Amino acid sequence: MPTELPLAILFLVFLALFVLIGTSPLLPRLLALLGGLLRDSRRGPAAGTREPGAPEDVRWKDSALNDYEILVLRKLAMSGGKGLSSRALADALYFQPPTVRKHLHSLNRKGLVRAVKPYPFGERFYLSAPGREYALEHDLVPRVSRARTDA
Repeated sequence: MPTELPLAILFLVFLALFVLIGTSPLLPRLLALLGGLLRDSRRGPAAGTREPGAPEDVRWKDSALNDYEILVLRKLAMSGGKGLSSRALADALYFQPPTVRKHLHSLNRKGLVRAVKPYPFGERFYLSAPGREYALEHDLVPRVSRARTDA
């Protein structure tokens, strides 16, 4: 009875291990993406699909914003609704990236900013409806008005 495995089986085992090792950096990202999708599906209906009589979620009125949060919120408000990544905000505001991420997540918890993952890597931050309301209420966005010419 032979104790050695055939060369074809050894080759297939080697090839399988090679593929698994080669894709190992991708596996945690793929699992994180799937976990995020599962978490989003368990949260329930998306924001903005509230019933007409339901009370608004106004978490930001409970606590005041600090200076960093105001600067980040102002930059997002002035971006024109296109959204910015945390790295773009850090570069534009000349802050350290961990500082910007910390305050973005704080604004996200308060409901003023929403994070969107358009791609499997990275995320973009946008103002939410209460965030836009807060920015207009506190004059964080310059208002441009047309001059009336009554002749």
